[in-house]
Amino acid sequence: MFPRGLSVLLAFALGAPAAATPFGFETRVTCEAEAGVVGFAGDTALLYLRGSRFDLMRLPSASGEKYATETGDTVFWLQGEEALLQVAGTGNQSCALTLPDTPWRAQGNEPGWILTVEEGRLSAQLDYGETEFEADLTAPVREGESLVHTLPDHDLTLSLSREICYDGMSGQAYPEKVTLRLGERELSGCGGRTLDLLAGANWQVETIDGAVPVEGRMPELSISDDLRVAGTSGCNRFSGGLEITGEGIAFGPMAATRMMCPADLMAQETALLDALSSTSRFEIAEDGALVLHGPEGPVLTARR
Repeated sequence: MFPRGLSVLLAFALGAPAAATPFGFETRVTCEAEAGVVGFAGDTALLYLRGSRFDLMRLPSASGEKYATETGDTVFWLQGEEALLQVAGTGNQSCALTLPDTPWRAQGNEPGWILTVEEGRLSAQLDYGETEFEADLTAPVREGESLVHTLPDHDLTLSLSREICYDGMSGQAYPEKVTLRLGERELSGCGGRTLDLLAGANWQVETIDGAVPVEGRMPELSISDDLRVAGTSGCNRFSGGLEITGEGIAFGPMAATRMMCPADLMAQETALLDALSSTSRFEIAEDGALVLHGPEGPVLTARR
């Protein structure tokens, strides 16, 4: 028996009906040299890898689901919970496809609303909870870079796009912009998991409190799907935990190895750990850089 997420992916890759299509951009793609997400709509797919978007069309295939760009220089071939990726100028990469264990969630403000999606079923709380309903999702269609679901019985259209979104009240970052159209009303909000913006490939630290790291001893850190943090200061390795709330993030105490290094590297390590401990929120800059903020402003920038 496959886990819920893999069951959906297997059914989809084997040509199951539209109801089996994984929702939104929930399908994570982890390849040998790339990581990102993919969303499906009809015979098209939107693949996002390290800041680049690939518009794909489904091609005839004897097995699985095969997609390619119009020029054919990028190919994405699903086989159950795995895929083969070929990006222009690179060789073939094996990829793993996974779905999160938690329902997709989106929310917005003024008036407050919350949506959750689990196994193809949408639950809605609108107008600060005064209106509630559940409904089976229709198959999505593509509108530009958005995936759109229409629920005519509730006069509702749900549109989501893979863009950084900041909650209007808390400032928390999310990976998707969400638009609800309810009759003549249009409501905006954010969706997806904040963790998806942070987890995955390593972050190479570029500045700590505005200072550039010691040449040749670049610190780095990584964040896993189970909220574990690991990295190197340029001297010692460290590890700890991360907490994500509706308002921001907080790094827990970091345990580090105890190797002695030159004074400049020890000072860099102290500054790095202090920066992490003071972090209360983050943002993803337009150029893809991770910016950690403390009470008085940016304390660290990093890039993949």
